[in-house]
Amino acid sequence: MGFSKISSHSLIMTTLLVLGGCDLSTKNNLIDNRDTSIAASDTKQTSSLQHDFKNAADEYQVPVELLQVLAYYATNWEAPLDHDEEPGESEHHIGLHGIMGLSSETLLQASEQLGLSIEEIENSPKHSIRAVAALLHQKSRLAFEDDYINKTSIGDFFELVGQLGGSEDLVLEQYMSEEIYDILHQGYTVQLSNGESLTVPPLQSSAFNRSYLSTPIPSAYLKKNTKKLGQGVADSFISAHSANYTSTGGRNIKRIVIHAIEGSSGSAINWFRNKSARVSAHYIISKSGRITQMVREKDKAYHAKYHNSDTIGLEHGGHASRGDFTTAEYDASFKLICDIAKRHNIPVDRSHIVGHGELTHNANRYDPGKHWDWEGLIARVDACVNGTTGEPDVLIDKVWWTPENPTIGDEVTFHSRVKNAGLGSTSKNVGVRYSIDSEYIGWGAQGALSAKESSENFDLRDKTWTVPSYGVFTLSTEVDDTNIISESNEDNNRLSTKIVVNDPSKKADLIIKKLWYSPTDAEVGDTISLHATVSNEGDVATKSNVGIAYTIDGENIGWDATTVIEVGRSIDLNLREGEWKLPSQSTFNLSAFVDDGNIVDESNEENNKLSTTIDFTPPLPSDLIITKLWMSDEKPSEGDIVTLYAEVKNQGEGNTVQDVSLSFMIDDEEVGFSTSTAIDSGNSSDSFSLDIRWKVPLGNQFTLKAWVDDVNKISEDNEENNQLEVKIENEAAKKAPDVVINSLTWSPSKIYVGDNVVFHSSVTNQGNSDTVENVGVGYFVDNKQVGYGARAAMPANSNSTDFDLTKAYVASSAGEFELLAFVDDLNRFRETDELNNKSSINFTVHSKEADLIIEELWWEPNEAQIGDTLKLFAKVKNDSPFDTTKNVGVAFYLGDTKIGWGATTALVAGASVEIAIREGEIKLDSFGTYEISALVNDEKAIKESVYSNNTKAKSLTLLAPLPDVSIEDIWWTPLVPEVGDEVTFHARVKNISAYDTGANVGLAYYINGEKIGWGATTALSAGESSDVFTNREGTWTATEGSFEFSALVNDSHTFEEFDESNNVFVKTLLVKPKAIPIEKIEQSIVFPTLDENFYFKTFDPEVTVLYEKTDALTSSEFDNNVLLKIEVPAGVKSVILENEFSSKVQFSITQSAQTITPQLCNAQLSEDCFEESALQAISSKQEITRGQTPLDEAFTIYLHLQSSDETALNLGAFSTLMIVDDVTKYTVWQEGSL
Repeated sequence: MGFSKISSHSLIMTTLLVLGGCDLSTKNNLIDNRDTSIAASDTKQTSSLQHDFKNAADEYQVPVELLQVLAYYATNWEAPLDHDEEPGESEHHIGLHGIMGLSSETLLQASEQLGLSIEEIENSPKHSIRAVAALLHQKSRLAFEDDYINKTSIGDFFELVGQLGGSEDLVLEQYMSEEIYDILHQGYTVQLSNGESLTVPPLQSSAFNRSYLSTPIPSAYLKKNTKKLGQGVADSFISAHSANYTSTGGRNIKRIVIHAIEGSSGSAINWFRNKSARVSAHYIISKSGRITQMVREKDKAYHAKYHNSDTIGLEHGGHASRGDFTTAEYDASFKLICDIAKRHNIPVDRSHIVGHGELTHNANRYDPGKHWDWEGLIARVDACVNGTTGEPDVLIDKVWWTPENPTIGDEVTFHSRVKNAGLGSTSKNVGVRYSIDSEYIGWGAQGALSAKESSENFDLRDKTWTVPSYGVFTLSTEVDDTNIISESNEDNNRLSTKIVVNDPSKKADLIIKKLWYSPTDAEVGDTISLHATVSNEGDVATKSNVGIAYTIDGENIGWDATTVIEVGRSIDLNLREGEWKLPSQSTFNLSAFVDDGNIVDESNEENNKLSTTIDFTPPLPSDLIITKLWMSDEKPSEGDIVTLYAEVKNQGEGNTVQDVSLSFMIDDEEVGFSTSTAIDSGNSSDSFSLDIRWKVPLGNQFTLKAWVDDVNKISEDNEENNQLEVKIENEAAKKAPDVVINSLTWSPSKIYVGDNVVFHSSVTNQGNSDTVENVGVGYFVDNKQVGYGARAAMPANSNSTDFDLTKAYVASSAGEFELLAFVDDLNRFRETDELNNKSSINFTVHSKEADLIIEELWWEPNEAQIGDTLKLFAKVKNDSPFDTTKNVGVAFYLGDTKIGWGATTALVAGASVEIAIREGEIKLDSFGTYEISALVNDEKAIKESVYSNNTKAKSLTLLAPLPDVSIEDIWWTPLVPEVGDEVTFHARVKNISAYDTGANVGLAYYINGEKIGWGATTALSAGESSDVFTNREGTWTATEGSFEFSALVNDSHTFEEFDESNNVFVKTLLVKPKAIPIEKIEQSIVFPTLDENFYFKTFDPEVTVLYEKTDALTSSEFDNNVLLKIEVPAGVKSVILENEFSSKVQFSITQSAQTITPQLCNAQLSEDCFEESALQAISSKQEITRGQTPLDEAFTIYLHLQSSDETALNLGAFSTLMIVDDVTKYTVWQEGSL
């Protein structure tokens, strides 16, 4: 976002360049005739700039650290250049001026004070710095009076920094002072466009003389906006002018928009508080990391044209074109975006966190620019919002209980599903605590959970909860309640739900008590939010979730839902799934229907609807008048803190709806504004107040004026009665002189080395009082005083030229010099204006010397490779109108080491010559960067007018060979997966280069382009292969079909490679349908024979028959020795039996009064299975393979069952017997199913 400036009250860093920024409404023209080529050629190195800062600080007795940090804050130590207008840009580029970012007003003041043109100050870092130093000096002279010369500590200037722009707005003063001093405490890095950088370390508290945090701040600072904290993580709230945003009742926030201010945060705050701006943003983030909120999130800021209604705008101090955003700024932005995303459920991706220039209809905007670190910011926000760090993050995502619908006296067991949503394993066991109504019930636990793993093995252990009565009980669960696992997010470990045990004779009764919408003042096209309050007026709580449907004029709009609603409780439900945009300014019928799906059993099904009217017809007009206007002190002195007050009444028939703004003016010059919330019809508000730093007006009387709704934002019956003014006697006005320098000249007019120079100045006392004291003018050449001129006191409104330099200045050297004349430099008398006492101009002392430069530097061979020997060449020019008279030499350097030289004969004016290196060369024997330079006239044998342009440097970089990793093969197990199989992936990787990788090698696995896991190994040596790349994120559950399985090695670009095009390997993975389940079980009763009245028919022991269901199932009995014959069909590779006490409980045979021991028979004949030698105990998990039986044939398993007490076996009491192949379970015998 960029800003232009029209207010006469501006901070030094106020006017900003409009480089792809937000919309501006002003179109002021500013005279700006600078030649950008001059600015470009005048670029200073950091050392030169530090020299300018030091000289200005010494000259004006101000801390050099303040000058440096002000330049960093405004322009990053570089004056901005003009840029061509972007397509569609209609606003004028009214921007920063000079390295100090001078506003247009301050630039004009500096031009008058220093006697220089606007262009000269803009294009001279030295003059730009001196202009700000002079302002600080003047402020210190006024603040400290006779003691100002001793006030050179950082701490003494805290209040003065905020006053630099001359604004009466104390909110801005405080913000500016605190922001500058925050940066001084943090330290900062200046990064110039030519590649140079300079790090300024933090100032220690001892350097401040007094800590700025304890500096007494006028009490008025603490009363208003800055102590009113913003939302979420905002440090403060400073209100934008009400003309620059729209108040709403609430908005559906969908996206966050990132902006660059193209200048400082202070300038943006100043602009957003200007009623003419018609732009704003919700938040401003400064270079120090300070977050200032200017518009409430529920209100619509004007920051993104057509996208304002559902976005939140974040402005960042700095420049899109330079990318000079600080680490503190990124940190604050991350913190703020994370907070907003969490509160508004905004997805963390580049579709929902966007740049201003990425929005549609914003073709002429490009902020935050190509330098903005999107990848780093999104990754950090994602980690903050979703816990995507390398640590574990356990959470409970499901809780349930059995029986599902308990009643009084039931024994209830709790269950939960725990997920590790982080990227790291828990390493330790995971436990879950269960409580009912805050009373501890018990716990469940299992072993460590790997990243992204979920488990339901957290059943309540060793006890149950007995339902004591009818009612609603809160079941609370907490994973890792003892906090033994270090997690990326420790705040998501709890989950609570309601267990409803209702008296079956009672019912719930849902009604909608309230139905409304927001905002109430929406514009056509805005998204309208719908809301309803639902209450349960019945006798019992709802057992199921409660839904609500919204319709407008009979058309379904969307719905929302909630969990259990207890008796007598109410809950607000908002439109969640659906959206409605206001089509026109009209009325609409809004209806809501709770439990529209009739899921809840209610005592009254006829009271579930409620309707209301949405009214967006133009409201009745209000009529605002100012009933009272006054000041806290009607006789303030210069610099006093004064509060202006106003009382406003709405005497119209309609409410204002919008916030109400009121501007205060003194002598028709606006000094600030105040804002109140909406004022209803017939009501008054006395909350309008403004704190200002008093400037004594001219004249014996001044006018205090207030203008309510001066931006005409509110529709009123009468627009002509919004102003009130009062006349106040200006008793504080004092008569004083005002001396200024009218002209500054010298003689002789053209100066040569050795001349005696006399400076002349013309001075006018334009004040209405005599000076009383003598008037003196100090003369300074390049910040050093060279003399003075003086005369007796000057009458009011008089002029004098009696200020010639008393002792001539000797021009001892050639070059350009700055002449400064400072009238009343000793501050002998107080003036009405202390800032107009200086004038400066540049003069030139000429010499007749040559000027040698190196136009070109090159080497042969041009396309150099390792092992080559370079020969160097330089093209030298005499860039002057004077001959050298002597031979010209050139020295060649590699780094700082001189490696050779070359020479030519004398060069006449304007001549050029190519010079080859002699007695030197460069051997390219290693990879890396070679810094090569040439220096003409290295021994200064030839006297030149300029020596600073005698060097030219270039670099040559030879890149080292790199490793190259490639995937040799990928595979999976099982090799022929079937539906439901858990598939593990593998890969073999080889370093096919002659160079080690130097870092661990990672690999990502994909199914149809979706990443499903990864593997890694240590660094690979040259030629080394490794197949240690098994998927570390578990297995993939196979589904039927054909899949593209691929692997990408070095997917995170951990190391640079010679060829990255060979990093992918792709195969087709086929998953077959599952083998046909076992459908029949044959049972052979070998001994003894059963009675046919029981479960099985009587049959010969050698004959096998299918089981047969009879009516006597639950009471059937047979003897205690049973042999179960299981025919396993073709296609099943093996059978797995798991007994009752295994972790998965897949094979169980239980009976309350008996212990039944299942044993596996290894005999070939069934009749041999009653011999103990043929029986084998079944372990917790027993796999039975086919042996020699081919896969396309069936095979038989014999299972021997025997009770412990030799009593008959009761089949009706058996629970479950299951057999499984590799994955799929087949229930072959289950209680109640036979």
